[in-house]
Amino acid sequence: MESFDVIVVGGGPAGLAAAIAAAQHDLSVLVADVHEPPVDKLCGEGLLPDAIDALCRLGVVLNPRAGFPFSGISFHNERHQFAASFHAKPALGLRRTVLHDALVEAATRAGVTMRWKTRAEVMSPRIVRVGQEEVFCRYIIGADGHRSLVRNRAGLSTKASLSNGWRRRQRLASGCHYRCAPWSRFVEVHWTGNVQAYVTPVSHAQVSVAVLCRDRQVRADEALKLFPALQTRLAGAERMGRERGAASLMLQLPRVVAGDVALIGEASGSVDAITGEGLSLVFRQALALGEAFRLGDLEHYQRQHCRIQWRSRWMARLLLSLSEYPRWRGRVFHALAAETGTFENLLNMHVGHRPRLLGAGGCTGLFAHLLFS
Repeated sequence: MESFDVIVVGGGPAGLAAAIAAAQHDLSVLVADVHEPPVDKLCGEGLLPDAIDALCRLGVVLNPRAGFPFSGISFHNERHQFAASFHAKPALGLRRTVLHDALVEAATRAGVTMRWKTRAEVMSPRIVRVGQEEVFCRYIIGADGHRSLVRNRAGLSTKASLSNGWRRRQRLASGCHYRCAPWSRFVEVHWTGNVQAYVTPVSHAQVSVAVLCRDRQVRADEALKLFPALQTRLAGAERMGRERGAASLMLQLPRVVAGDVALIGEASGSVDAITGEGLSLVFRQALALGEAFRLGDLEHYQRQHCRIQWRSRWMARLLLSLSEYPRWRGRVFHALAAETGTFENLLNMHVGHRPRLLGAGGCTGLFAHLLFS
């Protein structure tokens, strides 16, 4: 019987990052996935600075020329627009397929064995059926998405958490790419009602447009009618490829470790895509998992996973409240537009910097403006 130290079920960014982290600590690793690279997906085309830092620590080399460096984030609604830049270094927009190719290349260099177009099924805590053969392992990593079979097999799914997540908190995303030069060095987030449109420059001749809302009927092309300024920008631009869809939801699990089984990425829970931090969380989780392998203690990963998720969950709840309550959003946007530097303070807190509480742009100034204006 073939054997590996680690078997990773799922070869998306989460699975490949986990595999690389394990290989960095001299573990033999097998990744199995039913798809074939490069795997394309709607989300995850804007890598924030903390995601790029984590990728560097994983040894993943990204060619900036294959994407488009962006300086920060800008918010737009009918009455206000404001922007903020990242303090330390720019972020990078690039196609998901380019990122996946870079991860596959890094995993190959690290000595990871990959079985593509191959189904993996957990048979016991030590045996995984990979294709037609049974493979022995020490650790099993579930990186198989929202509807993780590894999670179910390990008993880490809970009826309450999943029912609340799928039905009450789920939002839908749709989007596509347009052939046109980016008109801004910022990722633009356009707001109206409970709909957001994200514009991410992914190359010097291409932008990605993704729309998030709770309405199952809204598609990206139709939703552009809600954003006249954005529709004007894209007038005449060629749409590239087919429109893609995805689900976005808040899902928190009590535990992501059971014995020698651990979950990573969407299999381990998720925050709404409104934060833009999905891949940042994944790569930081992978680093924490690698450290747990070094220590021989997956409970270390359990503790670190909770710490990694906390800030993003807080930010997701704040941003979702802006989406769901337009009057509240109007007050907050008015305050952010009036308080110079506050949005930049919040943005950099979002990517891991310590927030300023007092002085110009401090959080207390924003609260005072909301209370008394």
